[in-house]
Amino acid sequence: MNKIKLEDGRITDGSSDVFLRGVSIPDLHEISVNRNYSVKRILKDVKSKGFNSVRIPIHPGRYDMIEGYLAKFVDEAVKITEELGLYCVLDWHGIGNPISDQTRRPGDFFEKNGEKYLWHDVNIELAFEGWKDISSRYGGEKHVIFEVFNEPAPGEKSIEIMDIKPLFWDDWREKLEKIRDIIRESSDNLVILSPVGWAYDIEHVLKKPVKGDNLLYSMHPYPIHKGWREIMEKASDLPLVVTEWGFMENCDEEFMSGDVESYGKKILDFMEENRVHWFGWCFDDIWDPKMFKSHSYSKELTTWGEFLMKEISRITS
Repeated sequence: MNKIKLEDGRITDGSSDVFLRGVSIPDLHEISVNRNYSVKRILKDVKSKGFNSVRIPIHPGRYDMIEGYLAKFVDEAVKITEELGLYCVLDWHGIGNPISDQTRRPGDFFEKNGEKYLWHDVNIELAFEGWKDISSRYGGEKHVIFEVFNEPAPGEKSIEIMDIKPLFWDDWREKLEKIRDIIRESSDNLVILSPVGWAYDIEHVLKKPVKGDNLLYSMHPYPIHKGWREIMEKASDLPLVVTEWGFMENCDEEFMSGDVESYGKKILDFMEENRVHWFGWCFDDIWDPKMFKSHSYSKELTTWGEFLMKEISRITS
């Protein structure tokens, strides 16, 4: 695969433009250890469905808890994706406020030797350490893209029910600049930066973007976000990557409750027409909104999964 870079707001491999159409899979430790699934088979399945890229979340807690996490789990996936011709996004899957060190869903943790490791740990020093490790290890891989943080949250207003203090773009922007600098010490690969507000408040970025080359911005427009079209239209000059989107019918989780007609088709058509790169969440049978009713090698699809598989087949045929 040729090295990809950003030119005039477009991703190119030096000879032609590259449009990322992909899916997210679960954390590699979750796949291979907790479930005893084959990572290679899942990645081959992603490729066979017609996607050209895959997003691989790295849970900060797993990275912190498991010595040699990258060597044990990520090395293989990076190699396989290159062999398959898949672009590979490595996503530091923190959720919450890194400034106040408040992790969303603190009840989700691993325990080892009496110590708790939060799945979505937002500890910023751990993120700095992780990105120094990840970027130095994979910074020379032509097909690898770095997504520095999954969902910085909340926005510039506190959410009392979640006990999370406000996260202001100016404060978070400083941390993003430091992570950018850490990565640039060893790599000039594409880097995806996340806005506050659960990776949705892109309007703050328009006013004060992070400076640098090969920088893109993530966005997570789930069904709860009714104004996604207007916001993405305002951000038309930004290199934007929707690193998560998806829906689930008849569910209790308001943020993902949607259907094909009111959400799925409209947002996919918009992203395709406006060349907004995208990754559907989640190519899995457990993590919601899931695409499969049972093991992902099967043909038992959810409504979300059936819609996306039909559409990627249509788009790429």
